[in-house]
Amino acid sequence: MHRKPGFALLLFTLLLFLSCGDEPHTLEWQEKEYSGDSCSNCPSVNIRIPMGPEDNRLARQVKTSLEEEIIYWLDYAESNKATTIREAIASFTAGHAELQEKFPDETAPWEADIQGEVSYSSPLLLCISLEGYLFTGGAHGYSSLRYLNFDAENARELESAELFADIAGFTSLAEMAFRKQYEVPADQDINSTGFMFEDNRFSLPESIGFGEAGVLLHYDPYEVASYADGPLSLTIPYREAAPFLNPEYSPVNTTSP
Repeated sequence: MHRKPGFALLLFTLLLFLSCGDEPHTLEWQEKEYSGDSCSNCPSVNIRIPMGPEDNRLARQVKTSLEEEIIYWLDYAESNKATTIREAIASFTAGHAELQEKFPDETAPWEADIQGEVSYSSPLLLCISLEGYLFTGGAHGYSSLRYLNFDAENARELESAELFADIAGFTSLAEMAFRKQYEVPADQDINSTGFMFEDNRFSLPESIGFGEAGVLLHYDPYEVASYADGPLSLTIPYREAAPFLNPEYSPVNTTSP
């Protein structure tokens, strides 16, 4: 049976469309919501995170990484065996009920609010930001921001060290930017104005991500400053960060500034 010449072109176009749809920057991320039970004594739990199609490797890895991080945050007893977000919510709720039963007059309502979104996406790199606020009693709650970075082609989560070709050089660049933004004199110790870097030496934060404007550095409360100082954030423009980034993932190789 002979096919018309246009058939091959049509088939190629269809295959190209399907393959392009599998690219990280063309994935359709939908917001997935989770919430706790609605009752007067139940903790308030609201979770909203991006989810991609189940048949995509990268989307499945993102889901796994987000679940692991959220389960860790909600593990109040540090001993539950939750393997899903819903199980973690149930464990968080049970922890509140147990404490309320022991101390009915002292247990304040618990709260967990977690939001995730795509911070940066390219054919090379995907960055998801995950921001959370938890209150489990005490004088105040605790907020945290995590950046999860992924090798978009190989669908795997990256360690922060893998993002850099010269992490020592980037650390020096970040220290200069930090001192300028937070007014720490260049000729004085990094802790001279009240910061609490270990051994009085500047260090990169645990949370490093990517946005449209540059490399994002975020220090949670207590990480290098007091709770009263709040979180500390810093953006290193790509034009400055470029010499120190791993070219395999560097947004400088894409359309970013």
